[in-house]
Amino acid sequence: MRFQYCAFSDVPILFATMKPPSHLWNLHLRLAYAALRAITGLARLLPLRMAVSWSAALWRILAPRLNPKRHRMALENISIAFPEKSGQERLAICLAHWEILAASLSKQCRLIACSLILRASISLIGTSLPATAISLDLRSA
Repeated sequence: MRFQYCAFSDVPILFATMKPPSHLWNLHLRLAYAALRAITGLARLLPLRMAVSWSAALWRILAPRLNPKRHRMALENISIAFPEKSGQERLAICLAHWEILAASLSKQCRLIACSLILRASISLIGTSLPATAISLDLRSA
């Protein structure tokens, strides 16, 4: 029997108990990845504020429909945390959660893209760049 150790744990994984993923699941993952790359590519073309507001509005509409199981779980958790709130208030909290999640993800994608561009430009320029030229002022962001 073959064992392999997971990258983030010291627990061995037994390959004999793992079944290989199906071709349909593999296709599903590839299509989801392609859609994610297309959406992030389009979001990079937009100004940051517009990308954040559009992704928040879209995710508020799509998240409950794309993954109703997670939406139900979020509503159940909110009902446990806030038993005094009405159903409409809980739904508003949950939808606001989806908006905030989408806004933070779109900002994170933009920050990752900026850091990759900055890293690539620094490596192209080399060490002749003064330290003040690569300092970032994030207070205005």
